[in-house]
Amino acid sequence: MGGELVSGLGALRRRKRLLEQEKSLAGWTLALAGTGIGLMVLHAEMLWFGGCPWVLYLFLVKCMISISTFLLLSLIVAFHAKEVQLFMTDNGLRDWRVALTGRQVAQIVLELVVCGLHPPPVPGPPCVLSSGFPKTAATQSWPSFLDQGEALLSLAMLLRLYLVPRALLLRSGVLLNASYRSIGALNQVRFRHWFVAKLYMNTHPGRLLLCLTLGLWLTTAWVLSVAERQAVNATGHLSDTLWLIPITFLTIGYGDVVPGTMWGKIVCLCTGVMTQHPMPWPPPPYEIWLPSSSGIQANSPQP
Repeated sequence: MGGELVSGLGALRRRKRLLEQEKSLAGWTLALAGTGIGLMVLHAEMLWFGGCPWVLYLFLVKCMISISTFLLLSLIVAFHAKEVQLFMTDNGLRDWRVALTGRQVAQIVLELVVCGLHPPPVPGPPCVLSSGFPKTAATQSWPSFLDQGEALLSLAMLLRLYLVPRALLLRSGVLLNASYRSIGALNQVRFRHWFVAKLYMNTHPGRLLLCLTLGLWLTTAWVLSVAERQAVNATGHLSDTLWLIPITFLTIGYGDVVPGTMWGKIVCLCTGVMTQHPMPWPPPPYEIWLPSSSGIQANSPQP
C-alpha cells in the first residue's frame, strides 16, 4: 500500500511538472508565431515602401522568417511529445505507441503543415535600378509588391493565430487548479478552449471583447490593404481599410470606400460573415463553476 501511495504521489508530481512544461512550450510557440507574423508584416511593408533599394534587407527578413518557422515547428513537436507523456502518466501507460493514436498523428501533421507555410527565402529578380537614376519601366524589373503566390503564403502565416487559445488555456490555470479538476471529474466537463473563453467572458467581459474586436479589426484591415495594393484605383491604403471595416460592417456604410479586386471582395465577405454571426452569449442553460476564497460558487447567466 505504501508503494502504491508513493507511486500515486509521484504521478501527480510528474503530471504537474509536465503541465508546467506544456505551459512554457505553449508560451514560446505563441511568441515565435507572433515573431514570424511580425516579420512577415515588416517584409510586406518594406517591399511596398522600399522596393528595389532594400533588396538585401528584404532577403534577410525572409531568412529570419524561415529560421523562426523552423524553431516553431521544433517547439510544436516538443509540445505534442509532452502531451503524449501526460496522457501516459494519467492512464498508467508504458509504451508511447499506445498513447499516440491516428487522430493525434493527423493533428500533429496538420499543425506542422499550417505553421510551416511561409514565403521561402528565395532572392527576387535582379535589381537593375542604379543610384542616381529615376525609376522607369525600362530600368526597373523589381516587382512593385508581392506576387499572388507569395502573398498567399504570407497571409497563410496568420493561421498561426490558432495557437492563442492553446496558450490561454494553459495559462488560465484551470488544468492545475484542484477545485476545477474536482468539479470537472464529477460533472464530466472537459476543460477546452471554449470553456476558458466563457470563463473569461464571466470574469473579464469588457477586456475580452475589446481584445477580440481590436484584433479582428486590425487583422482584416491589413489583409484587405494587402489584397488591394496591386489594383489601380482600389482600396490599398491602410487608412482606407481601417475606415471601411467598421463603417461598412458595423453601420449602414457610406459606400465611399469599396474593394476593387476579387481578393479584396473575398476578405470583405469573410469579415461580414464573422461580424454578423458572432459567438452567442450567454449560451443556453449552462453554469460555470468558479473557485473562490470561501469555497466553490456557481455563476449562472441571468435571463
